Amino acid sequence: MKRPWRIALFVVVLLMLVAGASMAYPAWVADAGLDFWNLPSLEDQVADEAQLGERLDQKSDVVQHCLARRTSLADELIEDPTHLSDAIAEYATLNQSEAGRMAAVRRFFPAATDEDSTYLQVRCFVRSALKSQPTRCAATLARLDREFERYRIAQLPKQSD
Repeated sequence: MKRPWRIALFVVVLLMLVAGASMAYPAWVADAGLDFWNLPSLEDQVADEAQLGERLDQKSDVVQHCLARRTSLADELIEDPTHLSDAIAEYATLNQSEAGRMAAVRRFFPAATDEDSTYLQVRCFVRSALKSQPTRCAATLARLDREFERYRIAQLPKQSD
């Protein structure tokens, strides 16, 4: 008969020690995942994190789409630089579709106008696409620069005599 009381006394003393340690060092209870009284706030945190994950997935999809389209446009310009003005316009549209993108373009490609900054961005994508072909890269960039100069001249207001 003495034995069950000793076990019960041992269990009670052990529980009191654990309770005392929990009061003295509450962080270990949370670290061990035993803080069940915080379950509602933890569920809210999980829901918030899930929403954040969905928003990040959506942003990632937009960024990946824009990057793929920019790369595709650069590849098209390598073959036919006469569509440079269309490519610049589409890059500008893509830059506007991503929050903060145009500000980043201005910062990384400083120029007199947003259009000039966008052209420098296009040029960078073309250079990146041809990085393994330095001779072709130089020739293509020179062609694009000439085409851009013609485009800019065409944009100037006509002076009447």
